[in-house]
Amino acid sequence: MSLPPPKRPSTVAIVRRLALAIRREFAIVGETATVASEAVRHTNLRRVSVTSPLFHHLGYMEQQEYVWRIALRALKAGELGFVSLIYCVDPLDGVDEKPVKRRSKR
Repeated sequence: MSLPPPKRPSTVAIVRRLALAIRREFAIVGETATVASEAVRHTNLRRVSVTSPLFHHLGYMEQQEYVWRIALRALKAGELGFVSLIYCVDPLDGVDEKPVKRRSKR
């Protein structure tokens, strides 16, 4: 008699734990974070987006290092492979920039 194949982990549960860890870590530094995810078509992977004003003060690589460090602590090694990417969004991106004046065509 053979054993049944191991059960695949729920990617929704994995992302839920990741989202909780991210929100906790951001709260420690006094910031908020909104975490959303979507399925990657035809796979068992999830894309994750994190929106926070904290990203306004960090460069791209610093943003990635910050969220992936949290992911490494929050998830088991086998679970990390179900997160295809973490996209960091600065809600203030472009707000402090001056609008571009366009020349009218005559």
